[in-house]
Amino acid sequence: MLRKAKLLVPAIIVLLWVTMMGILVYREVVVPNRHPSLSAARVSEPQDMWMGLFYGARRIGFVHWTTAPETRDDDPGYRLRFQARMSLPVMGDGVAVALEGGGWQSALLGLREFDVSFRSGEQDMRIHGTVEKDRILGTVETAGESTPLELPVAGGLSLGSGMGLSSMSMPPLTPGETVYVETFDPTTMSVGRAKLEAVEKATLTVGGQAVETVLINTTIGGMTTRAWVNEKQEVVRAETPFGLNLERIDPRDALAPLSDDEQAGMVQRLAVVPAGTPPVRDAVRMRIRVDGVPGELLPPDGPAQRRSGNEYLLEQLPPPAPGGETEMITGPEAERHLRTDAFITVDHPKVRELAAGITGQEEDLWTRALRVHDWVYQNIEKTATMSMPSAVEVLRTRQGDCNEHSVLFAALARAAGVPARVAIGLAWSEALAAFGYHAWVEVYAGRWVPMDPTFGQPTADATHLKLFDGSLEEWPRLLGYVGNLKIEVLEVEGP
Repeated sequence: MLRKAKLLVPAIIVLLWVTMMGILVYREVVVPNRHPSLSAARVSEPQDMWMGLFYGARRIGFVHWTTAPETRDDDPGYRLRFQARMSLPVMGDGVAVALEGGGWQSALLGLREFDVSFRSGEQDMRIHGTVEKDRILGTVETAGESTPLELPVAGGLSLGSGMGLSSMSMPPLTPGETVYVETFDPTTMSVGRAKLEAVEKATLTVGGQAVETVLINTTIGGMTTRAWVNEKQEVVRAETPFGLNLERIDPRDALAPLSDDEQAGMVQRLAVVPAGTPPVRDAVRMRIRVDGVPGELLPPDGPAQRRSGNEYLLEQLPPPAPGGETEMITGPEAERHLRTDAFITVDHPKVRELAAGITGQEEDLWTRALRVHDWVYQNIEKTATMSMPSAVEVLRTRQGDCNEHSVLFAALARAAGVPARVAIGLAWSEALAAFGYHAWVEVYAGRWVPMDPTFGQPTADATHLKLFDGSLEEWPRLLGYVGNLKIEVLEVEGP
Protein backbone atom coordinates (compact mmCIF):
# COMPACT_ATOMS: atom_id res chain seq x y z
CA MET A 1 0.00 0.00 0.00
CA LEU A 2 1.32 3.45 -0.90
CA ARG A 3 2.56 5.26 2.17
CA LYS A 4 4.09 8.41 0.70
CA ALA A 5 1.65 11.07 1.84
CA LYS A 6 0.51 13.36 -0.95
CA LEU A 7 -0.68 16.12 1.31
CA LEU A 8 -2.19 19.54 0.68
CA VAL A 9 1.19 21.29 0.56
CA PRO A 10 0.82 22.06 -3.18
CA ALA A 11 -2.68 23.39 -2.59
CA ILE A 12 -1.57 25.62 0.25
CA ILE A 13 1.35 26.95 -1.78
CA VAL A 14 -1.13 27.82 -4.51
CA LEU A 15 -3.27 29.58 -1.91
CA LEU A 16 -0.34 31.59 -0.65
CA TRP A 17 0.88 32.39 -4.13
CA VAL A 18 -2.51 33.42 -5.43
CA THR A 19 -2.83 35.45 -2.26
CA MET A 20 0.28 37.31 -3.28
CA MET A 21 -1.28 37.79 -6.71
CA GLY A 22 -4.07 39.59 -4.92
CA ILE A 23 -1.60 42.40 -4.37
CA LEU A 24 -1.16 42.76 -8.09
CA VAL A 25 -4.28 41.78 -9.97
CA TYR A 26 -6.98 43.93 -8.48
CA ARG A 27 -7.70 47.52 -7.71
CA GLU A 28 -9.76 48.17 -4.59
CA VAL A 29 -13.16 49.77 -4.90
CA VAL A 30 -13.88 51.21 -1.48
CA VAL A 31 -17.34 50.36 -0.16
CA PRO A 32 -19.12 53.73 -0.52
CA ASN A 33 -21.26 53.57 2.59
CA ARG A 34 -18.24 52.84 4.78
CA HIS A 35 -15.86 55.51 3.50
CA PRO A 36 -17.66 57.98 1.20
CA SER A 37 -14.70 60.35 1.32
CA LEU A 38 -12.44 57.82 -0.38
CA SER A 39 -12.79 56.88 -4.02
CA ALA A 40 -11.02 54.20 -6.00
CA ALA A 41 -7.70 55.29 -7.37
CA ARG A 42 -7.82 55.71 -11.14
CA VAL A 43 -5.22 54.66 -13.66
CA SER A 44 -4.41 57.85 -15.54
CA GLU A 45 -1.42 56.54 -17.50
CA PRO A 46 -0.11 53.12 -18.58
CA GLN A 47 1.89 51.13 -16.03
CA ASP A 48 4.29 48.23 -16.59
CA MET A 49 5.55 46.50 -13.45
CA TRP A 50 7.79 43.49 -12.74
CA MET A 51 8.14 41.87 -9.34
CA GLY A 52 10.26 38.94 -8.24
CA LEU A 53 8.62 36.20 -6.20
CA PHE A 54 10.83 35.05 -3.34
CA TYR A 55 10.74 32.40 -0.65
CA GLY A 56 12.84 34.06 2.02
CA ALA A 57 15.85 35.38 0.08
CA ARG A 58 15.53 32.84 -2.75
CA ARG A 59 13.89 33.75 -6.05
CA ILE A 60 11.30 31.21 -7.18
CA GLY A 61 9.44 33.14 -9.89
CA PHE A 62 8.08 36.46 -11.09
CA VAL A 63 4.90 38.46 -11.63
CA HIS A 64 4.44 40.94 -14.49
CA TRP A 65 1.44 43.17 -14.98
CA THR A 66 0.39 46.10 -17.10
CA THR A 67 -2.48 48.54 -16.71
CA ALA A 68 -3.79 51.12 -19.14
CA PRO A 69 -6.68 53.61 -19.10
CA GLU A 70 -9.67 52.41 -21.11
CA THR A 71 -12.91 54.38 -21.16
CA ARG A 72 -16.17 52.63 -22.03
CA ASP A 73 -19.45 54.49 -22.41
CA ASP A 74 -17.99 57.56 -20.67
CA ASP A 75 -16.81 55.39 -17.77
CA PRO A 76 -13.07 56.04 -17.16
CA GLY A 77 -11.99 52.53 -16.26
CA TYR A 78 -8.81 50.60 -16.91
CA ARG A 79 -7.60 47.39 -18.52
CA LEU A 80 -5.34 45.05 -16.51
CA ARG A 81 -3.19 42.22 -17.87
CA PHE A 82 -0.91 39.99 -15.82
CA GLN A 83 1.26 36.89 -16.01
CA ALA A 84 3.09 35.01 -13.29
CA ARG A 85 5.36 31.99 -13.09
CA MET A 86 6.61 29.94 -10.17
CA SER A 87 8.82 26.86 -9.89
CA LEU A 88 8.93 25.01 -6.60
CA PRO A 89 9.89 21.47 -5.54
CA VAL A 90 7.11 19.84 -3.53
CA MET A 91 7.48 16.47 -1.76
CA GLY A 92 10.62 15.90 -3.85
CA ASP A 93 8.91 16.71 -7.15
CA GLY A 94 9.55 19.82 -9.25
CA VAL A 95 6.28 21.66 -9.89
CA ALA A 96 5.81 24.65 -12.18
CA VAL A 97 2.77 26.92 -12.09
CA ALA A 98 1.60 29.62 -14.51
CA LEU A 99 -1.17 32.14 -13.97
CA GLU A 100 -2.18 34.77 -16.51
CA GLY A 101 -5.16 36.80 -17.58
CA GLY A 102 -6.74 40.15 -16.98
CA GLY A 103 -9.93 42.12 -16.91
CA TRP A 104 -11.60 45.49 -17.24
CA GLN A 105 -12.55 47.48 -14.19
CA SER A 106 -14.95 50.40 -14.13
CA ALA A 107 -13.96 53.37 -12.01
CA LEU A 108 -17.64 53.73 -11.10
CA LEU A 109 -18.91 50.16 -10.76
CA GLY A 110 -15.85 47.99 -10.13
CA LEU A 111 -15.01 44.78 -11.98
CA ARG A 112 -17.01 44.29 -15.18
CA GLU A 113 -15.20 41.44 -16.99
CA PHE A 114 -12.39 38.98 -16.29
CA ASP A 115 -10.44 36.17 -17.97
CA VAL A 116 -7.94 34.09 -15.96
CA SER A 117 -6.00 30.93 -16.88
CA PHE A 118 -4.20 28.63 -14.45
CA ARG A 119 -1.78 25.89 -15.56
CA SER A 120 0.36 23.34 -13.75
CA GLY A 121 1.74 20.30 -15.56
CA GLU A 122 -1.15 18.50 -17.23
CA GLN A 123 -3.74 20.50 -15.28
CA ASP A 124 -5.24 23.62 -16.79
CA MET A 125 -8.25 25.79 -16.07
CA ARG A 126 -9.69 28.96 -17.57
CA ILE A 127 -12.35 31.13 -15.94
CA HIS A 128 -13.89 34.06 -17.79
CA GLY A 129 -17.06 36.09 -17.49
CA THR A 130 -18.72 39.36 -16.60
CA VAL A 131 -20.28 41.08 -13.59
CA GLU A 132 -23.90 42.10 -14.16
CA LYS A 133 -25.45 44.16 -11.35
CA ASP A 134 -25.45 41.78 -8.37
CA ARG A 135 -24.29 38.61 -10.16
CA ILE A 136 -21.08 37.15 -11.56
CA LEU A 137 -21.88 35.30 -14.78
CA GLY A 138 -19.07 33.25 -16.21
CA THR A 139 -17.74 29.97 -17.58
CA VAL A 140 -15.20 27.50 -16.22
CA GLU A 141 -13.26 25.63 -18.90
CA THR A 142 -11.23 22.55 -17.99
CA ALA A 143 -10.48 19.21 -19.67
CA GLY A 144 -12.09 20.53 -22.87
CA GLU A 145 -15.40 21.03 -21.06
CA SER A 146 -17.32 24.17 -20.11
CA THR A 147 -19.33 24.69 -16.92
CA PRO A 148 -21.45 27.78 -16.24
CA LEU A 149 -20.65 29.88 -13.19
CA GLU A 150 -23.02 32.17 -11.30
CA LEU A 151 -22.30 33.88 -7.97
CA PRO A 152 -24.09 36.63 -6.04
CA VAL A 153 -22.04 39.74 -5.24
CA ALA A 154 -22.61 42.89 -3.22
CA GLY A 155 -21.30 46.38 -3.85
CA GLY A 156 -18.41 47.36 -6.11
CA LEU A 157 -16.35 44.27 -6.88
CA SER A 158 -12.62 43.98 -7.57
CA LEU A 159 -10.65 41.28 -9.35
CA GLY A 160 -8.33 39.74 -6.82
CA SER A 161 -7.76 36.94 -4.39
CA GLY A 162 -10.29 35.52 -1.98
CA MET A 163 -7.35 35.13 0.38
CA GLY A 164 -6.90 38.78 -0.51
CA LEU A 165 -4.09 41.09 0.25
CA SER A 166 -3.64 44.74 -0.54
CA SER A 167 -3.77 46.02 -4.06
CA MET A 168 -1.38 46.86 -6.80
CA SER A 169 -2.95 50.32 -6.89
CA MET A 170 -4.24 51.49 -3.56
CA PRO A 171 -6.85 53.99 -2.50
CA PRO A 172 -4.95 56.99 -1.07
CA LEU A 173 -4.79 55.82 2.55
CA THR A 174 -2.85 57.59 5.29
CA PRO A 175 -1.67 56.02 8.54
CA GLY A 176 -4.61 55.40 10.85
CA GLU A 177 -7.20 54.88 8.10
CA THR A 178 -9.05 51.58 7.54
CA VAL A 179 -11.21 50.56 4.57
CA TYR A 180 -13.03 47.43 3.44
CA VAL A 181 -13.23 46.10 -0.13
CA GLU A 182 -15.15 43.34 -1.88
CA THR A 183 -13.10 40.99 -4.07
CA PHE A 184 -13.70 38.10 -6.48
CA ASP A 185 -11.08 35.34 -6.62
CA PRO A 186 -11.38 33.53 -9.98
CA THR A 187 -9.19 30.62 -8.89
CA THR A 188 -11.58 29.47 -6.15
CA MET A 189 -14.64 31.22 -7.59
CA SER A 190 -15.45 32.87 -4.28
CA VAL A 191 -16.30 36.36 -3.10
CA GLY A 192 -14.73 37.82 0.03
CA ARG A 193 -14.13 41.03 1.95
CA ALA A 194 -10.68 42.40 2.72
CA LYS A 195 -9.79 44.79 5.54
CA LEU A 196 -7.05 47.29 4.66
CA GLU A 197 -5.28 49.24 7.42
CA ALA A 198 -2.71 51.97 6.80
CA VAL A 199 -0.18 51.48 9.60
CA GLU A 200 2.77 53.82 9.20
CA LYS A 201 5.13 55.60 6.82
CA ALA A 202 8.39 53.83 6.05
CA THR A 203 11.49 54.39 3.89
CA LEU A 204 12.59 51.30 1.94
CA THR A 205 15.70 50.66 -0.13
CA VAL A 206 14.62 49.24 -3.49
CA GLY A 207 17.12 48.76 -6.30
CA GLY A 208 19.67 50.77 -4.34
CA GLN A 209 17.36 53.78 -4.00
CA ALA A 210 15.39 55.11 -1.02
CA VAL A 211 11.62 54.94 -1.58
CA GLU A 212 9.02 56.59 0.65
CA THR A 213 6.11 54.24 1.32
CA VAL A 214 3.07 53.61 3.49
CA LEU A 215 2.76 50.20 5.12
CA ILE A 216 -0.68 48.61 4.48
CA ASN A 217 -1.84 45.55 6.41
CA THR A 218 -4.54 43.52 4.67
CA THR A 219 -6.55 40.86 6.51
CA ILE A 220 -8.92 38.29 5.05
CA GLY A 221 -9.60 34.66 5.94
CA GLY A 222 -7.63 35.00 9.19
CA MET A 223 -4.35 35.96 7.50
CA THR A 224 -2.65 39.36 7.58
CA THR A 225 -0.08 40.37 4.98
CA ARG A 226 2.00 43.53 4.75
CA ALA A 227 2.50 45.64 1.63
CA TRP A 228 4.57 48.81 1.21
CA VAL A 229 3.00 51.27 -1.24
CA ASN A 230 4.78 54.24 -2.84
CA GLU A 231 3.39 57.70 -3.63
CA LYS A 232 2.09 56.41 -7.00
CA GLN A 233 -0.02 53.87 -5.06
CA GLU A 234 2.14 51.00 -6.36
CA VAL A 235 3.22 48.07 -4.23
CA VAL A 236 7.02 47.90 -4.10
CA ARG A 237 7.30 45.09 -1.54
CA ALA A 238 4.93 42.61 0.10
CA GLU A 239 5.38 39.92 2.74
CA THR A 240 3.29 37.00 3.99
CA PRO A 241 3.73 35.36 7.41
CA PHE A 242 5.07 32.25 5.62
CA GLY A 243 8.14 33.70 3.94
CA LEU A 244 6.58 34.06 0.48
CA ASN A 245 7.35 37.61 -0.65
CA LEU A 246 7.27 40.00 -3.61
CA GLU A 247 9.67 42.80 -4.47
CA ARG A 248 10.21 45.13 -7.44
CA ILE A 249 12.79 43.67 -9.82
CA ASP A 250 14.43 44.42 -13.17
CA PRO A 251 12.69 42.50 -16.02
CA ARG A 252 16.00 40.91 -17.06
CA ASP A 253 16.46 39.51 -13.54
CA ALA A 254 12.84 38.36 -13.39
CA LEU A 255 13.17 36.36 -16.61
CA ALA A 256 16.59 34.89 -15.85
CA PRO A 257 16.54 31.07 -15.35
CA LEU A 258 16.33 29.89 -11.77
CA SER A 259 19.48 28.29 -10.41
CA ASP A 260 19.37 25.13 -8.35
CA ASP A 261 20.01 26.99 -5.11
CA GLU A 262 17.07 29.30 -5.85
CA GLN A 263 14.67 26.35 -5.69
CA ALA A 264 13.03 26.32 -2.25
CA GLY A 265 10.94 23.84 -0.27
CA MET A 266 8.07 25.02 1.90
CA VAL A 267 6.89 21.59 2.98
CA GLN A 268 8.37 21.54 6.46
CA ARG A 269 7.38 25.14 7.15
CA LEU A 270 3.74 24.31 6.39
CA ALA A 271 3.73 21.16 8.52
CA VAL A 272 2.58 20.91 12.15
CA VAL A 273 5.25 19.21 14.27
CA PRO A 274 3.46 17.84 17.34
CA ALA A 275 4.60 17.79 20.93
CA GLY A 276 4.22 14.66 23.02
CA THR A 277 4.02 11.06 21.86
CA PRO A 278 4.91 10.49 18.17
CA PRO A 279 1.89 9.24 16.16
CA VAL A 280 2.02 6.12 13.98
CA ARG A 281 0.45 5.51 10.58
CA ASP A 282 -2.67 3.30 10.75
CA ALA A 283 -3.34 4.28 14.37
CA VAL A 284 -6.80 3.17 15.49
CA ARG A 285 -7.10 5.67 18.33
CA MET A 286 -5.30 8.89 19.26
CA ARG A 287 -5.93 11.56 21.90
CA ILE A 288 -4.61 15.06 21.20
CA ARG A 289 -4.74 18.62 22.50
CA VAL A 290 -5.21 21.48 20.01
CA ASP A 291 -4.02 25.05 20.68
CA GLY A 292 -2.96 28.18 18.85
CA VAL A 293 -6.27 29.11 17.21
CA PRO A 294 -9.32 30.95 18.57
CA GLY A 295 -12.33 29.00 19.78
CA GLU A 296 -14.31 29.51 16.58
CA LEU A 297 -11.52 27.79 14.60
CA LEU A 298 -11.22 24.73 16.84
CA PRO A 299 -11.95 21.53 14.88
CA PRO A 300 -15.56 20.35 14.99
CA ASP A 301 -17.02 17.46 16.96
CA GLY A 302 -17.95 14.46 14.81
CA PRO A 303 -18.28 10.69 14.56
CA ALA A 304 -14.53 10.13 14.17
CA GLN A 305 -13.32 12.95 16.46
CA ARG A 306 -15.01 13.61 19.77
CA ARG A 307 -14.22 16.92 21.40
CA SER A 308 -13.92 17.86 25.07
CA GLY A 309 -12.77 21.45 25.39
CA ASN A 310 -9.61 21.61 23.28
CA GLU A 311 -8.90 17.88 23.60
CA TYR A 312 -9.97 15.40 20.91
CA LEU A 313 -10.32 11.64 20.81
CA LEU A 314 -9.67 10.53 17.21
CA GLU A 315 -10.79 7.03 16.21
CA GLN A 316 -10.71 4.86 13.12
CA LEU A 317 -14.37 3.96 12.69
CA PRO A 318 -15.39 0.39 11.90
CA PRO A 319 -16.90 0.03 8.42
CA PRO A 320 -20.70 -0.20 8.18
CA ALA A 321 -21.98 -3.74 7.76
CA PRO A 322 -22.67 -4.35 4.03
CA GLY A 323 -26.31 -5.06 3.38
CA GLY A 324 -27.44 -3.59 6.67
CA GLU A 325 -30.40 -1.24 6.92
CA THR A 326 -29.39 2.26 5.93
CA GLU A 327 -31.37 5.32 6.91
CA MET A 328 -30.78 7.93 4.22
CA ILE A 329 -30.35 11.61 4.91
CA THR A 330 -33.01 13.75 3.29
CA GLY A 331 -33.89 17.35 2.57
CA PRO A 332 -31.29 20.14 2.26
CA GLU A 333 -28.50 18.02 3.77
CA ALA A 334 -28.98 15.29 1.19
CA GLU A 335 -29.18 17.84 -1.63
CA ARG A 336 -25.99 19.54 -0.48
CA HIS A 337 -24.00 16.31 -0.50
CA LEU A 338 -25.36 14.94 -3.78
CA ARG A 339 -25.31 18.05 -5.98
CA THR A 340 -22.86 19.11 -8.65
CA ASP A 341 -20.66 22.22 -8.61
CA ALA A 342 -17.87 23.70 -10.70
CA PHE A 343 -15.28 21.32 -9.16
CA ILE A 344 -17.30 18.29 -8.05
CA THR A 345 -18.82 17.80 -11.51
CA VAL A 346 -21.44 15.20 -10.65
CA ASP A 347 -23.66 15.79 -13.69
CA HIS A 348 -20.93 15.50 -16.31
CA PRO A 349 -21.68 12.56 -18.65
CA LYS A 350 -18.16 11.12 -18.26
CA VAL A 351 -18.48 11.15 -14.47
CA ARG A 352 -21.92 9.57 -14.48
CA GLU A 353 -20.88 6.92 -17.01
CA LEU A 354 -17.81 5.94 -14.99
CA ALA A 355 -19.74 5.90 -11.70
CA ALA A 356 -22.30 3.56 -13.20
CA GLY A 357 -19.56 1.30 -14.53
CA ILE A 358 -17.80 1.17 -11.15
CA THR A 359 -20.86 0.49 -8.99
CA GLY A 360 -23.04 -1.45 -11.45
CA GLN A 361 -26.33 -2.68 -9.99
CA GLU A 362 -25.07 -2.65 -6.42
CA GLU A 363 -27.70 -1.23 -4.06
CA ASP A 364 -25.76 -1.12 -0.77
CA LEU A 365 -24.37 2.38 -0.18
CA TRP A 366 -21.24 1.27 1.65
CA THR A 367 -20.34 -1.28 -1.01
CA ARG A 368 -20.77 1.40 -3.69
CA ALA A 369 -18.48 3.72 -1.70
CA LEU A 370 -15.86 0.96 -1.36
CA ARG A 371 -15.88 0.34 -5.10
CA VAL A 372 -15.39 4.04 -5.82
CA HIS A 373 -12.58 4.21 -3.25
CA ASP A 374 -10.76 1.26 -4.77
CA TRP A 375 -11.10 2.60 -8.33
CA VAL A 376 -9.78 6.07 -7.42
CA TYR A 377 -6.90 4.69 -5.36
CA GLN A 378 -5.84 2.24 -8.06
CA ASN A 379 -6.30 4.43 -11.14
CA ILE A 380 -5.09 7.92 -10.16
CA GLU A 381 -1.32 8.33 -10.17
CA LYS A 382 0.02 9.87 -6.96
CA THR A 383 1.87 13.02 -8.08
CA ALA A 384 2.40 16.44 -6.54
CA THR A 385 0.13 18.83 -8.44
CA MET A 386 -0.54 22.53 -7.98
CA SER A 387 -4.04 22.98 -9.28
CA MET A 388 -7.64 23.86 -8.55
CA PRO A 389 -9.02 20.72 -10.20
CA SER A 390 -12.44 19.62 -11.33
CA ALA A 391 -13.39 15.95 -11.30
CA VAL A 392 -13.58 15.84 -15.09
CA GLU A 393 -10.07 17.32 -15.32
CA VAL A 394 -8.73 14.62 -12.99
CA LEU A 395 -10.39 12.00 -15.19
CA ARG A 396 -8.52 13.45 -18.16
CA THR A 397 -5.07 13.53 -16.54
CA ARG A 398 -5.44 10.50 -14.22
CA GLN A 399 -2.97 12.03 -11.77
CA GLY A 400 -2.80 14.28 -8.74
CA ASP A 401 -2.41 14.45 -4.99
CA CYS A 402 -4.97 14.29 -2.20
CA ASN A 403 -7.03 17.16 -3.57
CA GLU A 404 -7.48 15.53 -6.98
CA HIS A 405 -8.27 12.15 -5.41
CA SER A 406 -10.88 13.67 -3.10
CA VAL A 407 -12.63 15.82 -5.70
CA LEU A 408 -12.92 12.90 -8.12
CA PHE A 409 -14.09 10.52 -5.37
CA ALA A 410 -16.80 12.95 -4.24
CA ALA A 411 -18.09 13.39 -7.79
CA LEU A 412 -18.16 9.65 -8.54
CA ALA A 413 -19.77 8.77 -5.21
CA ARG A 414 -22.48 11.42 -5.59
CA ALA A 415 -23.11 10.30 -9.17
CA ALA A 416 -23.60 6.77 -7.75
CA GLY A 417 -26.15 8.09 -5.24
CA VAL A 418 -23.81 8.04 -2.23
CA PRO A 419 -23.81 11.33 -0.25
CA ALA A 420 -20.19 12.50 -0.02
CA ARG A 421 -18.21 15.54 1.07
CA VAL A 422 -14.56 16.60 1.01
CA ALA A 423 -12.91 16.93 4.42
CA ILE A 424 -9.99 19.33 4.88
CA GLY A 425 -7.63 18.98 7.81
CA LEU A 426 -4.41 17.31 8.88
CA ALA A 427 -3.02 13.79 8.63
CA TRP A 428 0.19 12.26 9.93
CA SER A 429 3.07 12.06 7.47
CA GLU A 430 5.91 9.71 8.33
CA ALA A 431 8.06 11.36 5.65
CA LEU A 432 7.68 14.76 7.35
CA ALA A 433 7.55 13.39 10.91
CA ALA A 434 4.73 15.90 11.28
CA PHE A 435 1.07 16.50 10.50
CA GLY A 436 0.56 17.82 6.98
CA TYR A 437 -2.50 19.60 5.59
CA HIS A 438 -4.53 17.01 3.73
CA ALA A 439 -7.85 16.33 1.99
CA TRP A 440 -9.91 13.15 2.22
CA VAL A 441 -13.61 12.29 1.97
CA GLU A 442 -16.57 11.37 4.12
CA VAL A 443 -19.46 9.26 2.84
CA TYR A 444 -22.89 8.69 4.31
CA ALA A 445 -23.87 5.01 4.61
CA GLY A 446 -26.19 5.07 7.60
CA ARG A 447 -23.64 7.35 9.31
CA TRP A 448 -20.79 9.54 8.14
CA VAL A 449 -17.59 7.55 7.63
CA PRO A 450 -14.18 9.07 6.71
CA MET A 451 -12.36 7.38 3.79
CA ASP A 452 -8.95 8.25 2.35
CA PRO A 453 -8.58 7.29 -1.34
CA THR A 454 -5.11 8.87 -1.50
CA PHE A 455 -3.68 6.68 1.27
CA GLY A 456 -5.79 3.69 0.23
CA GLN A 457 -7.69 3.59 3.54
CA PRO A 458 -11.34 2.45 3.19
CA THR A 459 -11.78 3.84 6.70
CA ALA A 460 -9.39 6.70 7.48
CA ASP A 461 -6.98 6.04 10.33
CA ALA A 462 -7.00 7.95 13.61
CA THR A 463 -4.25 10.39 12.55
CA HIS A 464 -6.80 12.41 10.53
CA LEU A 465 -7.98 15.63 12.20
CA LYS A 466 -10.80 17.32 10.29
CA LEU A 467 -10.90 21.13 10.36
CA PHE A 468 -13.91 21.67 8.06
CA ASP A 469 -15.55 20.29 4.95
CA GLY A 470 -16.69 21.70 1.62
CA SER A 471 -15.67 22.24 -1.98
CA LEU A 472 -12.67 24.28 -3.11
CA GLU A 473 -14.28 27.62 -2.39
CA GLU A 474 -13.73 26.76 1.30
CA TRP A 475 -9.95 26.54 0.90
CA PRO A 476 -9.25 30.11 2.07
CA ARG A 477 -10.32 29.00 5.55
CA LEU A 478 -7.06 27.04 5.79
CA LEU A 479 -5.10 30.26 6.09
CA GLY A 480 -6.49 30.80 9.58
CA TYR A 481 -4.70 27.63 10.69
CA VAL A 482 -1.42 27.61 8.77
CA GLY A 483 1.40 28.75 11.03
CA ASN A 484 -0.89 28.98 14.07
CA LEU A 485 -2.25 25.52 14.85
CA LYS A 486 -0.41 23.52 17.53
CA ILE A 487 -0.96 19.86 18.41
CA GLU A 488 0.15 17.84 21.43
CA VAL A 489 -0.29 14.08 21.12
CA LEU A 490 -1.37 12.73 24.50
CA GLU A 491 -1.95 9.07 23.64
CA VAL A 492 -1.66 6.78 20.60
CA GLU A 493 -2.95 3.27 20.01
CA GLY A 494 -1.42 1.56 17.01
CA PRO A 495 -2.91 -1.02 14.67
